[in-house]
Amino acid sequence: MEKLGDISIQMRCNRFMKLSVFKPSKLQWLFSHDVARKHPFRTVWRLINWELIRILNRTVESRYDGNFDVTLLPREGASRLAYYFGVSEPELFAFYEGFLKPGMTVVDAGANIGLHTLFFAKRVGPEGRVYAFEPGQSAFGRLKSHVERNQLANVHCFHCALGASEGVVAITENCHDNSRNFVVESSSGTNGTRNVVLRSLDQVLKKEGVGRVDFLKIDVEGFEPQVLEGVSNYLRQQSIRVLQLELDDSSLARSGYTAAQVSNMLHDAGYRCAEWSCQSRSFRAASKASFNTFFVTENELVQ
Repeated sequence: MEKLGDISIQMRCNRFMKLSVFKPSKLQWLFSHDVARKHPFRTVWRLINWELIRILNRTVESRYDGNFDVTLLPREGASRLAYYFGVSEPELFAFYEGFLKPGMTVVDAGANIGLHTLFFAKRVGPEGRVYAFEPGQSAFGRLKSHVERNQLANVHCFHCALGASEGVVAITENCHDNSRNFVVESSSGTNGTRNVVLRSLDQVLKKEGVGRVDFLKIDVEGFEPQVLEGVSNYLRQQSIRVLQLELDDSSLARSGYTAAQVSNMLHDAGYRCAEWSCQSRSFRAASKASFNTFFVTENELVQ
């Protein structure tokens, strides 16, 4: 890992997103974060309380990011981290805090229940726009509910998957944790899958009158290559300023890709792998891509 002021390629939170038994390494990880170190007693209380919530299988109505009302579920990794820290991935959200500005346009591809979407909406303000896409039925319902409950007029929600073309695909949904849902290209609707609408981001953005995107987050459990193919026009024109992709080889294998191949796709479009410095609030070149990775155009890099 880089020093705390830098957002490195590999985010520490990701390996703890899956629920696990209580053990010392979990406690050590928990107190490696600034929030836990600054508020140790509150963090311990939240840890114990969450374990009780999980055992009793209760939902939690919680305050998120200071002023949002959200519903958290006991078996969701993202809900658990949000309950601990106030946001689901502290290091990554430190980047959002430093980069996002009022008036920006953000696309959240794989918005899940909206924890990122809400954070984005607050930072871009009423004059900005957030376009949130989620194919999962349960996850989209909570995304939409969170947006409506918090009266976010600057957020536009789309119940669909994003891919290389318009059509239909199937989604496999996890009944306990929406973050484990994933899209498959078979549209049979069998073996635990459900058919969903597939749209091209190129076409959606064009229809919405969006000429330029400041930030595109893609977290679609291995379907990232297809999403990129579907926004190729904007990429070729470099009309997307910064991308963040979750690149996991085990998930990408479902689509027959590797993280290196996805990086090459973006490299061919003129984007470079980068990391963010919280101190200078700027991007610098990174040697390789792994998990949560930023891609930017050359003019975004500080030499």
